Amino acid sequence: MLQLRFVRFDGLIRWNTFYNTFNKQAQFVRTYSNTLEKSTELDIVESKPTSNITLRDYQQHAIDSCLDSISNGTNRIAVSLATGGGKTVIFSNLIHQINNNSSNSQFFKALILVHRRELALQALRHLKKTLPEKSIQLELGKYICNPQEADIVIASIQSLTRRLDKYSPTIDTIPSRDNFDLIIIDEAHHSVADSYLKILNYLNPLKLIPIIGFSATFERMDKKGLSLNFDKVVYHKGLLEMIDDNWLCDVKYTSVNIDQLQLNSIETNSSTDQDFNVEQLSKIINTPQINQIILKTYKFKQKSHDLKSTLIFATDINHVLELHKLFQNNDFISNYVTGKTPLQLRDSIIQDFKQGKINILINCGIFTEGTDIPNIDSILLCRPTKSRSLLVQMIGRGLRLHTNKDFCHIIDFINTSNVGVISLPLLVGINVDTEYLSNQLDDVTLNELKTIKENYELQKLEQSLQLEKINQLENGRINTFIENTDAFNLTLVDYESLRDFSNNSKSSDNSNLEDEYIVKSSLPWVKFQKNGWGLSLGKTHHLRIYKDLKSKEYELKMYNDLQSFLDERDIYYSTKVKFQARSIKRSTNLIELIQKVSQIIENLSKVKDKYNDSIIIRRNLTKFAQWRFCDASLKQKSFIQYKLIKVFNSKQNKNYNLTIDDIKSYIKELKKGDASNIIFATSLAPIFPITSLLSAIAYKKRYKNKL
Repeated sequence: MLQLRFVRFDGLIRWNTFYNTFNKQAQFVRTYSNTLEKSTELDIVESKPTSNITLRDYQQHAIDSCLDSISNGTNRIAVSLATGGGKTVIFSNLIHQINNNSSNSQFFKALILVHRRELALQALRHLKKTLPEKSIQLELGKYICNPQEADIVIASIQSLTRRLDKYSPTIDTIPSRDNFDLIIIDEAHHSVADSYLKILNYLNPLKLIPIIGFSATFERMDKKGLSLNFDKVVYHKGLLEMIDDNWLCDVKYTSVNIDQLQLNSIETNSSTDQDFNVEQLSKIINTPQINQIILKTYKFKQKSHDLKSTLIFATDINHVLELHKLFQNNDFISNYVTGKTPLQLRDSIIQDFKQGKINILINCGIFTEGTDIPNIDSILLCRPTKSRSLLVQMIGRGLRLHTNKDFCHIIDFINTSNVGVISLPLLVGINVDTEYLSNQLDDVTLNELKTIKENYELQKLEQSLQLEKINQLENGRINTFIENTDAFNLTLVDYESLRDFSNNSKSSDNSNLEDEYIVKSSLPWVKFQKNGWGLSLGKTHHLRIYKDLKSKEYELKMYNDLQSFLDERDIYYSTKVKFQARSIKRSTNLIELIQKVSQIIENLSKVKDKYNDSIIIRRNLTKFAQWRFCDASLKQKSFIQYKLIKVFNSKQNKNYNLTIDDIKSYIKELKKGDASNIIFATSLAPIFPITSLLSAIAYKKRYKNKL
């Protein structure tokens, strides 16, 4: 018998020694690899059958849910089960029970689709134990299946895509050895990828075959709908529920806040998983300073809790290598696995980790799915993610029950700024930006996290009750304001709802100053555009204030009429008034402009118009001038009513929930001061003041209906 000695890089070898040694052993490793792969397959195939497997209650419940759904005619179904729940055990027994219930059991044929080698070998191992009488074959890389002989085909999505033409599609219900009677998809959240759709559309064009998908996370970051393949999730048991039921071990969660970990500038992958761009993420995380924090944190936790089997999720291969080098140089027994690690070397490293020969195993994206290592007692999350499913997969690696652990320590390296990063507290329902999480969490159990959540929700409830009381007071203030304010003055308040008005004092962009110095001013300002206000100083002059939203700057301008105003009976129908503008002042401080307005009014009250030798400002400008409370003239009312009804009937404007009678009722009560303001505003902008006035009339109407 050929005896081979395999020199394994088990972490005891130093970084530079590894590189010097590995090249010398390369040919030997390649020779050993072929032998090891064959022996590994042989070991799996020759696994001893296990009879009378006792299923957990929830596992049988999941199987029953699938059988009931299929018997009721729903064939495209999904099972959502947390990592560690035994999905492979479930679908192995599900195949057995469906086969037993099938009327053509002698022809029964099942396909299991996986996307990773580890998942295929894991499924093969369980099926050989559960169904030893069946011919189970792999369609995986160098392993080529014979469709005519196989009862169950376990296929990687990559290999089956290349060899699809040797399989027959199911186009009728006639029993045949050539057709599949059942398709199982492991880690089915991947199943809407084009490669899966190609296979399913080919093998099951008429949707005759039951398709059952299994996954711990039925959600995708790329927003593709899983309904393409599944009509219903027939069973769900999540991670938190599995922990509560003691099917998975509890966690102790520690958050390590790193100020240097600034993730705001990192781009998001737009076309794939909507997660952080890995290359940019690595540049920020893979630094000597942050890696030292990771090392020191591990040292402290390892000593405090006697950690023996730590799995580290790094960002990329460079990060893996840097962390491995750092741990090696500090006398820790570590090793690593990446996508470039040869499969047989990977198996050997994992086996050493399971046997405790390696204390720290570092990876990037390898152990998120299809890995069963129950002895993991701690996980270091050195790879922030926006993906809930990825986080669940990473945490799930350490939650399997094991005699040597009561908890799995989850250590999360984060930054307190919320940029969409998913964390364990968020899975429990706690937002990371709450005051409860303003400091680091240290060894917090799941129940303690739930207590934090309950306390947080209680505080939110108390705040909600207080806010309700405040809102009641604000509603009273709003109602009083509406009741005591005529409709046109309401047009100065540019809000979509009454609630927005009550929140005005909390808003930014100087809206509270605008409320104080324009809306509540004693001068009759009008609003003629979204960010523009006007004040008439008489027939020949007026002022305007404009606000630039980008610069937050206000500008005060004075306008002169370039032609004499027409007499009163014609002014309402004139559309050719021309103004000459002069900028008076610019400032981000509205108060400075208001002070300048007061100076202008005072000066103009002493100046004569050069055209008609009369004082420019001849009468009281304030809202409280006696003439403003007289009834509007018939001509004023007629003009304004014409404008309101014209805009109201326009199909281009929104539904104001008003009637023509509502408009006439408003016109009937119109005073001369408001009429002058409306006419002045429409001379500056013909539409905006009218639409604002219609909205204000509608506000007044709604207020009256509430009383």
